[in-house]
Amino acid sequence: MPHADQWLLDTEQQITPLARWQKAVDLTAQLFNTPVCLIVQRRNQGHQIAVASQHKANPYSAGALLSACTEALSNQALTRNSLLYFANKGQHPDWLTQSMQPSPLFASFLATPAYWPDGKSFGTLCLLDFAPTHYSNTLLALINQQKESIETDLLLVQQYDQIRQLAACDDQTGLTNLPGFLAMATQRVNLARHNREALGLVYLQLNGLNRLREQQGTALAATVLKGVAHTLQLHIRDNDLAARVDDNAFAILTRLKSPAALKQIGQRITCSLPDIIAASDTEQRCWLSYSTQLINNFNQPFEFWLDQAHNTAAQCSEPPSLIAP
Repeated sequence: MPHADQWLLDTEQQITPLARWQKAVDLTAQLFNTPVCLIVQRRNQGHQIAVASQHKANPYSAGALLSACTEALSNQALTRNSLLYFANKGQHPDWLTQSMQPSPLFASFLATPAYWPDGKSFGTLCLLDFAPTHYSNTLLALINQQKESIETDLLLVQQYDQIRQLAACDDQTGLTNLPGFLAMATQRVNLARHNREALGLVYLQLNGLNRLREQQGTALAATVLKGVAHTLQLHIRDNDLAARVDDNAFAILTRLKSPAALKQIGQRITCSLPDIIAASDTEQRCWLSYSTQLINNFNQPFEFWLDQAHNTAAQCSEPPSLIAP
């Protein structure tokens, strides 16, 4: 199960929409007028907070483990597979009141369970307050909607990882081939639309490969391809997609923090290529040209953006970086 055996916070680059979850818990805390709203992940090691509401009275923060009392509430919600709500201390059951609570004591507890698509426990959405609460049925229904939104996100993450695992591999380079890349990229675009993320595409054209293959043979051409593929793998993040999309072309789909990052990826790769061609004739050298494409309209199919990037890269006639002898 993707991510089920690791903390979501362990991976620096991930596709789980933690930024959107942060906005959701902050808004939920405001609507419920409570300082503490948490999305909690359960593993054998305990219950870790994936996201915590940003309130000065919230004693919890992302990455921390729950206290014994709050962990007991989270566990019970998952075990019973139902929302648990105790509005005040007088309603606290024995298993909750006997747990060691931090100081100051919480008076009101609410937890609702969330699950991975295969039914395995993911964790809980929790609301805690230092004072008694009186949540209406409408507010409790809203909590259920928030829980379903979390489970929808988990489903999208799982589907993406399943496609990634099943994607076909290019025999020569070990990268994903074009059909696999299109399948994964389409799912990744769907995730980006759902999570309101920015995506970018880097298209790299290996020029001169056909001439090199004709004049010096397929073995050297294969070495060049493997060298480029290895360089790509060294310069991409865990959740970037890299593929060989044509005989002499590669593509990288990446999540963006800024549009400028796209050009930096292309420059970093073309400047980092190793000396892998043992040829003295300059005309037999290969070089990479690249283009970048910001994906700014999710209504267009991914193939449209790939074609746009290919057409731009093909226009480059001067070698910006030589794979030198």
